[in-house]
Amino acid sequence: MISALTRKAQNLMRDPALRRWVIARLLGQVKAPPPYRAHRPPYLADMLPLPDETPTVAVQTTPVGAPSDEIVLPLPGKTVTVSADNPGAFFDDTDDDIETALARHRFAWLPLLIDSIDPAWVTALWDAWQARFGTPGDGWAWHPYTAAERAVNLLDFLRRQGAPADAAAALALHAPAIAGRLEYFGEHDTSNHLCNNGRGLYRLGAELGLSEARRMGFAILTNEADRILGPGGVLREGSSHYQYLYARNFADVW
Repeated sequence: MISALTRKAQNLMRDPALRRWVIARLLGQVKAPPPYRAHRPPYLADMLPLPDETPTVAVQTTPVGAPSDEIVLPLPGKTVTVSADNPGAFFDDTDDDIETALARHRFAWLPLLIDSIDPAWVTALWDAWQARFGTPGDGWAWHPYTAAERAVNLLDFLRRQGAPADAAAALALHAPAIAGRLEYFGEHDTSNHLCNNGRGLYRLGAELGLSEARRMGFAILTNEADRILGPGGVLREGSSHYQYLYARNFADVW
């Protein structure tokens, strides 16, 4: 605690903008952000908590054998070679960069290989991930942004190639996990991530027949579109990267 206070005091001494803001706050010239309930956007008051739902849409299942040889998976900052003898080693590795680690949990390599990867490899890696992280929790593997990205990437693959036998039920667990930790932190500190949470919920609901997840995802997408986009459709953050990302996301759910 002492080190944290020391660090904050040093920041205050170094940063003139921060000093001006602190003085204005102490003088009552700057209002505090209004109170809020974390993870609970007001417009979802009648929808939360999201109930567990059983998929009502049949997902095509494709029996596959074991993968052979090895596969090279592209991740942010590096590529990883995985042996068919131990697919689970892919999720046991550690990464210095958190974005690399999150890409493993998001199956972020899958869209890059979606038309060429052997379904046996997807099944093997999915089984390995399930064995280690299949129970929803508070760690990075189940962070709502990461869970939404993983769900969408796997749904895209399943639409093309079919699914392992347990995929629909396992993916359905993602909906209440995302809804329980929505990235809402009041008007002051809510970023574009909440909209991506809605995308994950909507896609899960639409493709697995989860009516409440679909309804909640739609509510988030429509409300957040008004909040994060200006009248001309330009992202208020002014980020070209996220402008592209959210143009893609809204086209995807449409």
